[in-house]
Amino acid sequence: MQDLADATTVTKAAIYYYYASKEAILLDILAFADSEVISLLNEAMESSATPLVRVGGLVESHVTWYLKHPDIARVAFRDWSALTGEALATQVERRRRYSRIMRDAIEECKSTGLLSRGMNTLLVANFINGAVATSNVWFDPSGPHSPEQVGASFGEMAMAVVAGKLPMELVIPRAPAKPTRARRPAVRSSVRNMEVADEAE
Repeated sequence: MQDLADATTVTKAAIYYYYASKEAILLDILAFADSEVISLLNEAMESSATPLVRVGGLVESHVTWYLKHPDIARVAFRDWSALTGEALATQVERRRRYSRIMRDAIEECKSTGLLSRGMNTLLVANFINGAVATSNVWFDPSGPHSPEQVGASFGEMAMAVVAGKLPMELVIPRAPAKPTRARRPAVRSSVRNMEVADEAE
C-alpha cells in the first residue's frame, strides 16, 4: 500500500479508507475492465448484421480497448490469478461470461454453415482468445500501427479463422523465381586452354 501511496497524491490512510487490502484494489480494477469490455462487446453484438461479422466485431473491440489501456490489460490477463476465495470466484465467473459470449458467436456461425460442423467451437474460441490475450504483450505504442489498426486486423483474421479462409489482402504472394544463368559451353574453356598452350609454345 505504501508503494501505491508514494506513486500517487493519496495518503496510505486514505487508500485504506476505501480498500481493505491490495486484493480489493485488484478486484476493483478487474471489475472496471470487465464492465468496459462487456459493454463494448454488447455493442458489437447488436451492431453487426451477420454472425461472422459479429465475431470480427467482438475481437476488434476487445483488442482495441486493451491496447489503449495496456496497464489494465496486463492486470486483467496476468495478475487476476493472485485473487483468492470469493474474489477469485467472482473473477473466474467474469472470464467465463466473456468466453461464453465468444463461443456463442462462433456457435452461431457454425449453425449457419460458416464453420465446419466437425470443428470444435471451444478450441476455436480459445485460439482466438489466446491471440487477443497476448496482443498487449508485443504491442508497441510507438510502433507503426495504432490500437485501432491492430484491432481491425485481428477482427479480420478472427473472421478468416472461423470462415476457414484468408481474405485476399492477407495472402502473401510468392516471390517470382530468380532467372537462372545459362552455363557457358565447356568447349569455350577448352578452346581458350588450347590458345594458351599455343602461345606458350
